[in-house]
Amino acid sequence: MLISAINTTADDAGMHTIDSLKNELKNAHEASRFHDTYDIAIQILTIQDTTYKAQLNVMLDEASKKMGLDKLKAENDAVRAQKRMWVFISIAVTLAAIVSLVGLNLRRSKSKRAILSSQKEMLEEEVRKQMEIIEETNRSLTNSISYAQHIQEAILPPDDKLRSCGVSGAFAFYQPLNVVSGDFYWAETRQDEMLVACADCTGHGVPGAFMSLIGTTLLNDICSELEDWDPGHILTELDNRLIDILRQNNNSSIQDGMDTALISYSSASNKLRMASARRSILYFHGSDLTEYKGTKRSIGDQEEFRERYTFDTTELTVNKGDTIYLSSDGLSDQFGGQSKNGEKGRKLMNSGAKKMICELNTVGIKEQKEHLTNLFNNWKGTCMQVDDVSIVGIRF
Repeated sequence: MLISAINTTADDAGMHTIDSLKNELKNAHEASRFHDTYDIAIQILTIQDTTYKAQLNVMLDEASKKMGLDKLKAENDAVRAQKRMWVFISIAVTLAAIVSLVGLNLRRSKSKRAILSSQKEMLEEEVRKQMEIIEETNRSLTNSISYAQHIQEAILPPDDKLRSCGVSGAFAFYQPLNVVSGDFYWAETRQDEMLVACADCTGHGVPGAFMSLIGTTLLNDICSELEDWDPGHILTELDNRLIDILRQNNNSSIQDGMDTALISYSSASNKLRMASARRSILYFHGSDLTEYKGTKRSIGDQEEFRERYTFDTTELTVNKGDTIYLSSDGLSDQFGGQSKNGEKGRKLMNSGAKKMICELNTVGIKEQKEHLTNLFNNWKGTCMQVDDVSIVGIRF
């Protein structure tokens, strides 16, 4: 029985030393050495106890380690769970803040949109009112200018007046840049004598139209007062009276005036007298052209020019078929034509204007107005008109 217990213990322990002692114990028993058998048994039990304790300690250590790892794992799991919880809480708080901000922004945006919509409606209403005022003002101005156009055209002499005093024919080409013009032509007759002027006033449009009315009125007054219709004398009077009306002096920052070509013709004597303020007069004897450039200053010019330049009269005897042309500078200033490189937009210049008038002079006087209209429009092409254009032609 003791042997069985020892064997069981030894098997459980699995130790090589116990097996050796068991053999000795068996041998001692067989030899009837009980004392030795007891000693051996005590050693076996002692070794078994020591082995068991060692194994128990190992098992306890392993259990302790395992329990420590499990505890650490449990603690880590708890920490992770807590971290996840805080992450979820942070995400929830962040989402709540975002939703709150979005909602606040939406409310603010809605409020701003409402304010902007209200302001837009108020602005649109104000713009509508201002547009109505502008449209009404524009209609009023347009009506006023249209009425001024009728007045200006009514003041211009009819072509019949240009054809008086036994001339073969005459025409007036009148092409305002705007509704009303700073150019004007003027004519007056008495008995067998005729006065004709073509003037280009400072500016165009409404300001130029005012100047043209002033010029027309002054010429009417001067010619009604003078017995001798000397063109140089008439221009000198026109110059003096215009300065008096406009109160111009050397200190004026703006010099208003006009460039004017003036002729007088007597059918009784076939005498033609000419004077000019900065406008050339083209005279054709058959196909031969003579250009009279006139005085190098304008009507209403500054005092220093008035003292230096006087308006002198040139006189000549005309022949039947001779033709004379008075004009503003609108024709020579007009852009158009086709240049060599194919680009449009060169200015006609004085030389080009003279060539056009030379071509015009080859046509019968009755057809010249229509022919000049075609020449001007063909030259201008798609270019915009840049100035008022006035040309008067008379064939004796």
